[in-house]
Amino acid sequence: MKLLPIFALMLVLAGCGGEPNVHGDYDLSQAAADGHGLLIASFTTDTPYPDFHMWTIMRLRHPNDRGMFDVAEIQAESGCDLDKPGQSPFKDYCGRLVSLELHAGVYEIYWFHTETGNVNFAPLDPVSTTFTIKPGRATYVGNIHMTLDKTDETFLGKHRVPGGWPAVSDQRDRDIPLLEQLVPTLKPELIDYEILILPDRAEIR
Repeated sequence: MKLLPIFALMLVLAGCGGEPNVHGDYDLSQAAADGHGLLIASFTTDTPYPDFHMWTIMRLRHPNDRGMFDVAEIQAESGCDLDKPGQSPFKDYCGRLVSLELHAGVYEIYWFHTETGNVNFAPLDPVSTTFTIKPGRATYVGNIHMTLDKTDETFLGKHRVPGGWPAVSDQRDRDIPLLEQLVPTLKPELIDYEILILPDRAEIR
C-alpha cells in the first residue's frame, strides 16, 4: 500500500482493526463491507522556540476494553520550520493530518503526552473524549492542538517548556479540502462531523 508522507501515524496494535495512512484510491464502500469507517482530524502543536523539538502523542482505545493495548498512537512534532515547504500542511502550526481506518464503534482519546529528549510531561489532570466510527463513513473530530507553556528560564543554556494542554476547534474549512486533495474518494456527503469536547484547562484546576 502506498503511504502518503504527510500522514505521520504509528499503530501500537491493530487488534481492533486499524490501518494507517489511507491512500488516494481509498474506498469507503469497501470499508463499509468490512464494517470499517474512517477517523479524520488534524493534530497540531505550538512551536515555542526556534529549533525546539518536542513530540506530542495522543492515544486511542476502546473505552469498553480498558484491559487492551491502545488501538493507536498519533504523534505530532513541534520543531518544524514553517518557512520551508513541505514541513507542515498548515501555515501557522506544525502538525499532521490524520486519516485512520478503524472498525465501527465508539473510541476514546484518553491520553496526551509530550516529551523532548529524555524530559517529558503530561497535562496535570487526565482528560478523555469519545467519538463514533460508522461503517462506510468518515468522522471528522476537529483539530486537536497542543498549546505549550513556555518560560524564559533555561536549563544548561536551553529553553524549557514545563507543560501544555490540548484544545479542540472545528477547522473543517481548512482540513477537509486538504484531505480531499490527498484522498479524492473522500466525498463530502460521506463525512460526519463530531467535534471532540475537552474541558478548558482553567475549568479543572
